[in-house]
Amino acid sequence: MTDKPDLVSEYNQLAGYNTSIVGAGLTEFEAWCKIRNLGTSSANNIKVSFYASKDTTFTKADYLIGFDIIPSLSSTASKESFWSGTFPDNIPSGNYYIGWIIDADNSIDEFNEYNNYNFIWYSKLLVDATPPLNPTECVQLNGTTESNILQDTINNPEFSWSGAKDSHTDVAGYYYYWGEDPYGTSTAFTNLPSYDPPAINNGTYYMRVCTQDIVGNIASWTTLYIFKFEIKINNTNDEPVNDSIDNPVDDPVDDPIDNPVDDIEDETNDSINVNLEENLIVEFIIITGILGLLVFLFLKVHMKR
Repeated sequence: MTDKPDLVSEYNQLAGYNTSIVGAGLTEFEAWCKIRNLGTSSANNIKVSFYASKDTTFTKADYLIGFDIIPSLSSTASKESFWSGTFPDNIPSGNYYIGWIIDADNSIDEFNEYNNYNFIWYSKLLVDATPPLNPTECVQLNGTTESNILQDTINNPEFSWSGAKDSHTDVAGYYYYWGEDPYGTSTAFTNLPSYDPPAINNGTYYMRVCTQDIVGNIASWTTLYIFKFEIKINNTNDEPVNDSIDNPVDDPVDDPIDNPVDDIEDETNDSINVNLEENLIVEFIIITGILGLLVFLFLKVHMKR
C-alpha cells in the first residue's frame, strides 16, 4: 500500500475566534484550529482556509475569510493553524458559523478527501456590514426657533436629536460638524445625541452629523438643523430728528425769526430805547429852562444898575 497523508481537524473545542461581532472591512479578526495528520506520510504546504457560512456545510462557495499555510506536518503529528487580519468587506450582514477546510483545492493526495473540514458548532459570528441610520429629528432647546428660519433673538443654540438606530448592532455615537459650510464635516465625535455650541455672530450655521455603530460602520453626513441668526440694526437715516437737540435751524434759540425769547428781548430793547429818548428830551427842556432863567436874572440885574 502506498503511503499517504490523511489530514483532519482535532476536536473543534481546540478551535475558536476572538470576537462575537465584527464589522465587515473594519474589525481585526483572528481564527484558529488544530490539524492532525493521521496518514502514513508527511504533508507539505498545507493550506487551511477559514470560511464564514450560513449553514453547517462548508464548501468553497462559502465566504472566504483568509487562509494559513502549514509548511509541513509529519505522520501522526498535529499543529495549530492560525489566521489574523481585517475581516473581509465582502461578507454581508448576518449570523455565520466559522469553519475551515484543509487543502480545499485537493492539491495533496490523501487517503480520505472527505474529512477535511470542520466548524465551530456552538457559536455564531455576527457580521455587521450595514451603516447605521442617522437621526430623524433634531430640536433646538434654547428658546423658540425653527430650522432654516431667520430670527434675531437666540444666538446661543443647543441641539438634541433622536431616531438614530442600527439594524444589527448598536449606535456608538456621532461625528458632528457645526459651522457655516453647508457640506462641512469634521473628526469631532460625541457619544451623546446632543451638542451645545458656543454663542454665534450673525450668519447661517449648520448642525451636521454622521452616525457610527459599535463596529465602526459610518452613515453618510446629513444636516439636522439650519440655524439662522441676524441682529436687526436700525437705520439712523430713518430715525426722527430731535428738533430740540440736533436741528440748529429749528432750534428756537438760534432762529432769529421764530425764537420767542429773541422777540421778547427785541421788545425790551425797543422799550428801553424809547424811555432813554424821552428822558433825554425832558432833561433837555429842564436844562434849557434853567439857562433861560439864568439869562433873565442876569439881564435884570444889569438893567437896575
